[in-house]
Amino acid sequence: MASPDLPVSDAVPVSATHRRVAWTLFITAATFAVAGIVGSWNPWRLVLLDRWLDHAPMFWVALPFGVYLLHLRWRGHGPRWSDHPRDRSWMAWTCFTAVLGAVALVFTVASFWSVPKELVLAGSADGRHRIVLDQDDDRLLLRSVDGVFSRQSPVLCVLIPVRAAFVSADTFEVQDDFLPNTPRRYTFDPDTTRIVSTCTTASAR
Repeated sequence: MASPDLPVSDAVPVSATHRRVAWTLFITAATFAVAGIVGSWNPWRLVLLDRWLDHAPMFWVALPFGVYLLHLRWRGHGPRWSDHPRDRSWMAWTCFTAVLGAVALVFTVASFWSVPKELVLAGSADGRHRIVLDQDDDRLLLRSVDGVFSRQSPVLCVLIPVRAAFVSADTFEVQDDFLPNTPRRYTFDPDTTRIVSTCTTASAR
């Protein structure tokens, strides 16, 4: 038969150091959560953010928070399994962050192991831009070639792209298998890769 919980007055309190460490881990997890939101929004259209931070599983950093609290409990230095509000609160955070961290860790590892399947359809004459087909998400992208500062913008109105070509430094055409005789022409800002034209065909210009 399990022994009854010790009175609250006899419970070993959580030290200030333990609380600081636990809250540091929690704030770190929140920071990564914000990074995931920024990656999803990505107003700068950076390829790095789109590829690595656009993942809710960045929450996995919360895992150490839950593990640390369980460690405190097993060592007898942390909250006890009792009905005291303080204990219920800390144990709830432990279970929540441990489960969240374990699930998110699986997705994060899978994301890092999966290399995006991309096909370069065209490159600009100056080597600054490319038309890339993301075969994983079936997206056509205009991408700058600037290392970690590379930007990209989705190319709309193209269903089945078969070939692409740069007409000038700020204009490119994409031939769609759906409309093989009427390629679509796009103009863009070379500095930001923002596409400024609408979804018009080259023959309409």
